[in-house]
Amino acid sequence: MFLLISGSNSATAAAKKVPTAAIVPASLSFPATAPGTIGVAQTVTLSNTGAATLKITGITLTGADPTVFSLKKTCGAKLSKGASCALSIAFKPTSSANFAATVSVADNAAGSPHTVVISGTGIAAPSSQTLIIEPDQGLAPIYNLLNSAKSTIDMTMYELVDTQCQQILTQQAAKGVVVRVILDQALEKTSNTPVYTYLNANGVKAVWANPIFQASHQKTITIDGKTTAVMSLNLTSRYYSTSRDLAIIETNPNDIAAIEKTFNADFTSSSITPPNGDDLIWSPTNSLTSLLAMINASKSTLEVENEEMGDAQIVAALESAAKRGVQVEVAMTNGGNYATEFNALKAAGVKLSTYTPTAPLYIHAKMILVDNGQSGQQAFVGSENFSNPSLTENRELGLSLTDPAILQSLNTTFASDFKGGTPWP
Repeated sequence: MFLLISGSNSATAAAKKVPTAAIVPASLSFPATAPGTIGVAQTVTLSNTGAATLKITGITLTGADPTVFSLKKTCGAKLSKGASCALSIAFKPTSSANFAATVSVADNAAGSPHTVVISGTGIAAPSSQTLIIEPDQGLAPIYNLLNSAKSTIDMTMYELVDTQCQQILTQQAAKGVVVRVILDQALEKTSNTPVYTYLNANGVKAVWANPIFQASHQKTITIDGKTTAVMSLNLTSRYYSTSRDLAIIETNPNDIAAIEKTFNADFTSSSITPPNGDDLIWSPTNSLTSLLAMINASKSTLEVENEEMGDAQIVAALESAAKRGVQVEVAMTNGGNYATEFNALKAAGVKLSTYTPTAPLYIHAKMILVDNGQSGQQAFVGSENFSNPSLTENRELGLSLTDPAILQSLNTTFASDFKGGTPWP
C-alpha cells in the first residue's frame, strides 16, 4: 500500500514538471502605414507558465507576407519556469495593400508551434495636390514654385522659350541651388537651342533628352525632391494667354521618388522602366493601358480634352463607351487633321465641341474626367496626347487623380470649354 501511494505521488509530481507556453496578445493589427515607411513596433510577450524549462527551437515569421514585417527578440534558447521574454514586430509595407503574416514559436511545450497572427495595411503616402488652370491663373504659381527651391530644381521640358523662367533658373543656380534641365532635341531642338546655350553658360546644367524617344514631351518641375509639378503646358510664353492647359502641383513622396529616379536616368540617357509611384502614368510604358482602362471603367460620363485624336485604340474606347450608354463629350481645337475620327465618334454617339485654330482659346490640355460626382470618379491630367507616338514612343508623364475638389474644378472648366466651342460638324 505504501509503495503504491509513493509511486502515485512520484508520477503526479513528474506529470506537473512540464513547460507551458503562452503568448500575449494572440494577434496584432498595425495601423495604416505609407508604403516604404516603418511603423511603430508592437510587442508580444512569450511566457513559460509551466513547471519545467521551456526549450525554444525557433522563432520565425511565416504566412503570406513575412517580408513586410520584421522581428526582434530577447528570447534565447531556453525560458525558465515563470520567466518571459519579448518579441518586437515592425511593419514596413511595400505597396498600398493588405498584408498578413504569422509569428511562429517552435518549442517543447504542448501545442507547439505557438503563434501570433499579425496584419497591416499599406496606404498611399500622404500628399497634397493643387490644380493650376491656364490661362486663368497665369504663370505665377509656376514661377513661385521655381523661386521656392532651396537645394535642387529638376526640370524636364519639351519646349522652353520663356525669358522670365530661364532667368529664375539661372538666379537660383547663382544662389547655390543645383539646377538640372532636360530639353527635347527630337522635335524642338531649334526652339530650345538658345535656352540650352544660355543655361549652360550661367550655372545651369542643361542636357538634350535621350534620343531613344521619338520626342521628350514630358513637362515636369521637381523642387528639393519634395514637390513636383506635372503639366500639360510648355514653358513658352507666346502660348500663355490663349492656351487651355493644366498642371498639378503635388507632394506625394512615392510619386516624387519615382519621378526623380526616372529623371536621373533620363538626364544621363540611361535605360529605365519608370516606377509608377502611386499615381503616375508614363509613356512609353503604361500610358496607353492606363488611359484605356480609365475610359473603359466609365459608367455614366466621360469628359475629354486633348490636342490630338489619332490613336485608334483611344478612339475605339470612346466609341464603345458612348455605345454602352455613357455620355461622352469631347472638346478640342480642330486643326483639320481628325475629321475621320470625329465623324466616327459622332456616329457612335459622342458629342464633340470644336474650336478653330485661330479662336481665342486653344485646347492644349490633356484631360480625361470619368464619372464626375459619382462613385469611382477619377481623372487624368498630363502631357500625353491621344496619338500612337505620344503613348508608345515618347517620354511623357501624367497623373491619375481622385481628389473630389480637383475633379469638380476640372468639370467646371470643361463645361465652359465645351459650351464655348462649335458642335461638330
